[in-house]
Amino acid sequence: ALCEQIVKQWESRGAVILGDLEGEGVGPEGELVSAAFQRSLAIDPKSMRPLLSGGVSREMGLLLDFRCEAAVAIVRRIMESEDLCKAIWGADGDVAALRYAPATSPL
Repeated sequence: ALCEQIVKQWESRGAVILGDLEGEGVGPEGELVSAAFQRSLAIDPKSMRPLLSGGVSREMGLLLDFRCEAAVAIVRRIMESEDLCKAIWGADGDVAALRYAPATSPL
């Protein structure tokens, strides 16, 4: 419930979210095991330009384990949300791993 409240708050603000997905062998045959998300105060969500007074976010971030169904649902909500702008490190391989996850363990 707490994770859902955090994401709902981010969505209501149209936040920029920094993300990183971790796993084994990223790409179409990779297996993701965790995701980390944090709201960024360094990028303007409307113009996508750096903010001079960005500062450090003191808000709680999320560290999610893909072995937990509730965590998978939160990652899906974040990734599918049109209200959030996502900046993700190594996104090409990570998104390919999400897209081609086996049907027995869909993300």
